Amino acid sequence: MPGSVFTGRALPNSPNFRQWNPMTPLLPPTESPAGTGARTPAPDEIVSCTRDGGSAHSTDGLSLRNRALTGAIWVLVGHLVSQVLRFGSSLILTRLLFPEAFGLMTLITTFLVGLHMFSDIGIGPSIVQNKRGEEPSFLNTAWTIQIVRGVVLWACSCFLAWPLAALYGLPEVAWILPVAALTAVAQGFNSTALFTSNRQLSFGRVTAIELGTQGAATLLMVSLAWIYHSVWVLVAGNLFAAVAKAILSHAVLRGARHRLHWDREAAVSLVRFGRWLFFGTLLTYFCLSADRLVLGYFMTSTEFGVYSLAFILSQVVFSMVQHLSDKVVFPVYARLGNCGPEELRAKVYRLRRTVLVGALPPLCVLAVGGPGIINLLYDTRYQNAGWMLRILAIGSIIPISTATLSPLILARGDSFRHLIVLASRLALTVGAMITGGLIAGSAGLIIGYAFSPVLLYPVLVVAAFRPYGVWMPVLDLCAVIVPVSFIALGLWIFN
Repeated sequence: MPGSVFTGRALPNSPNFRQWNPMTPLLPPTESPAGTGARTPAPDEIVSCTRDGGSAHSTDGLSLRNRALTGAIWVLVGHLVSQVLRFGSSLILTRLLFPEAFGLMTLITTFLVGLHMFSDIGIGPSIVQNKRGEEPSFLNTAWTIQIVRGVVLWACSCFLAWPLAALYGLPEVAWILPVAALTAVAQGFNSTALFTSNRQLSFGRVTAIELGTQGAATLLMVSLAWIYHSVWVLVAGNLFAAVAKAILSHAVLRGARHRLHWDREAAVSLVRFGRWLFFGTLLTYFCLSADRLVLGYFMTSTEFGVYSLAFILSQVVFSMVQHLSDKVVFPVYARLGNCGPEELRAKVYRLRRTVLVGALPPLCVLAVGGPGIINLLYDTRYQNAGWMLRILAIGSIIPISTATLSPLILARGDSFRHLIVLASRLALTVGAMITGGLIAGSAGLIIGYAFSPVLLYPVLVVAAFRPYGVWMPVLDLCAVIVPVSFIALGLWIFN
């Protein structure tokens, strides 16, 4: 691995959600699936744990396990097709556009995601978790807040465009950011059926909407890139996808017809639930974007475009697990609120074991074959992405292992404990990046970011896993030792 790969600004001698691909539409994480039009059963009508550890049967004959299994299939199939579309667009667009375009668009998106998270009060999780999450008055109030938030986000983007362009030395940012930020306005009009369907664990129609808009936007970007070869191609694709999803969420999903409305009690409930989530999302943003914010400053646009490609590919497996956790695991945990400790632990163990068995093997393939994959699929301009992909894939082992446990904190309504975990994560991520940067420059920054989850694990155990009785040290140890052993064996054989 080269120690001084980059020729951008020199380092001084002195860091959830959801990863984005600059070659696919910029859409916020959808926390809910498609509505079915049926009345949503109340939480106690779905199979769930009773206070004595037993089960209550749903009124429509479907158990929580069956709903979760069906939902998981929809999520995984949808995510697989989405990844295929992303991969295909990556192969085509990297040949039609220059690396600078991807580096610039990744930076623009990092800013936009930051604004989204800075203004997040947890509307989606609140609808899923709140007992009033199906009431029209509650949903219309949430929708009104969502619209206002989208307009404010666009205004903030316009205000920050010139200062950010000056900070990063990229004049194009001043013009691209305000236009790209129009996606926030469009997303503000998304139907809350995207969230209420999450309560139902019904994913068919939302999956169809997401794949349809992604496919159409990808086709649009490829067509425009064939003619214009400009970063504006990516901006146009993102804006088209956002507008299309907003329209389809109302036309396809069945739910309450929206209107501007203000229910003070509902608004207070939304804000109360999201007060710690607000600070939590700020911390989440800096945790997940620390690498891009820092490397975007110290690298040139070309180098940053190469890194963004490696980052996208390294997150393929983790994003699948995170997607499953957000859409299926979180609502399942929310409905298991009355489980006894032993039963909860048993259910969590089976779920984690299944996810790890499916997720870790492809991660090992990415870690071992990273450079070969890059050399096979991309031209020489992206060659340095190979070693980055290997490092980032290895660093994803622990995050994948713990991803299905993290939703338990919010499912229990403990947003403050969630905030503590995120604050620790941010401090450790920044510390690891600074240490790596001082030792090995830009390459050290990447390595420090990749391996910071190792430092976070003890914090997760003490602050989150042990209090809920779901710490599984043997499973966690196996989830690290087994893939690392296979990766080491693969590197020894092939190198």
